[in-house]
Amino acid sequence: MAAKGEVDAQRAKRPSLGVVLGSAFLMALAMLAVWGLVATWNFAGDVKISVHGYIAMALGCGGTIALAGGLIWLAYYSARKGYDQPHDEP
Repeated sequence: MAAKGEVDAQRAKRPSLGVVLGSAFLMALAMLAVWGLVATWNFAGDVKISVHGYIAMALGCGGTIALAGGLIWLAYYSARKGYDQPHDEP
């Protein structure tokens, strides 16, 4: 039988129910978004996209991912450096 400290350590490694449910919800939402994207693309019919269209789509996706990553990095940076703490009034 495991000691109480070992049981607590094992329990701390497991994600909570909220994390599991939240992750499942986000995965389902992502799958729904991909399904909607594919269904809309197929509904549009025979769409011809030029090389310039693919370049624009790649730049738009890459820019969006870079912007999201940069904003997340700024949020973590400001939290670590203490910029989010309230300033004391003099």
